Parts: sequence; C-alpha cells; structure tokens
Amino acid sequence: MALTLKEARLEWRLKYALGGIALYLLAIVLLIFLTFEQLEDRVWVLLFWMAVLFTAANAVAKSFLLESEGRRLYYYTVASAEAVMMSKIIYNFCLMMILALLGLGLFTAMMGFPPERPGLFLGTVVLGSGAFALVFTMVSAIASGASNSGTLVAILGFPVLVPVIRLLTALSMLSLLPENVVTSGLSPGQGLLLLAGIDVLVLAFAMVLFPYLWRD
Repeated sequence: MALTLKEARLEWRLKYALGGIALYLLAIVLLIFLTFEQLEDRVWVLLFWMAVLFTAANAVAKSFLLESEGRRLYYYTVASAEAVMMSKIIYNFCLMMILALLGLGLFTAMMGFPPERPGLFLGTVVLGSGAFALVFTMVSAIASGASNSGTLVAILGFPVLVPVIRLLTALSMLSLLPENVVTSGLSPGQGLLLLAGIDVLVLAFAMVLFPYLWRD
C-alpha cells in the first residue's frame, strides 16, 4: 500500500499528463456528440466502450514504458517484484475507474443513458475497467524491456482483449433489455462471473510472470 501511495504521488506530479488523458477522453466524447445527432442504444454502447478502450491504451499501456532507469533501480532496491506489480495494478485500476466513470458521466450528460439495467451495466464497467487495467499493465511490463515496446504492447494485448471485449459488449447489450425479458445464452450472472474470472486469471499470470522479468 505504501508503494501504491508513492506511485500515486509520483504520477500526481505529472498533472499535465493526467490532465491530457482527461482532455483526450473529453475530446472523444465531444466529437461523438457533435457527429451524431441521436444514437441508437447499441451504437451508444459500442462507442462508449471504444472511448474507454482507447483511453485505457493511452493511460495505462505506458505504465512501465515511461519509467526511467533510476526509478526502476530504486524500486528494485526497496521493494519486491510482487509489491511493484501490485502497486501498479492498484493505481491503474483506480485510474481506469475514474476515467471510465468520467466517460460514463460525459456520455450520460450529452447523449443520455439507455441501459434498462443500470446495476448490470455499472458492474460491467467496474469489471471491464479492471480488465483493461490488468491487461495493459501486464503487457506493458512484458514489453518494457523490448526495443519496439509500443508495437509489442499492441501485439501482446490484442489476444487477451478479444474475449474481454466480447464479454463487455454482450453484458452491455443485456443491460439494454428490461429486467423481465428472458434471453437464451449467456445470463448476466454468468457473464459477470466469466469477466471476474478473466480478471483473476490475468492478475495471477502477472504476479507469477513479473518476478522473472524483474530479475532481468
């Protein structure tokens, strides 16, 4: 926890970077609002998750890539690999939650809120934000030692993001239906459990793999 707070203080010193990410999100939502006079519910869901995904790619994917050698050496001497990875994940999860909720607030203020099941949609936003934070933090750590790290992040992240995006869109589409509508296939409970399972699996993989990268 102490390392997480230190990470947050270090990032907070770069207020212009955080402000730039928030401005990036605002620009995306404003561009969508000015382009479409009225959005169909399914298109609203699609554009919302595209905005969140692109924001996550800019906010979290560079988590390890922008660190200086001095900061890495400092972390290496004062903390374990597991503590460093967990602090990054906690910070990025909190950052993604703030950005996702900010994006949701902007979408709602400008284009309404179509989901008929707000609890299901908000649960999907929480687990989806966690999934984006976990995936991009993990692939950023893996790619940090490579020469073409930016390209490697995209290559490594894409296969993991595909099932996450499929679940997010499926659950979001279910949230557009009223409570009394029964559908075949994936139920909301099953979808949320699968999404939570992916989060746990990626977290476990990151915690197991990162110590080997840390030694190198």
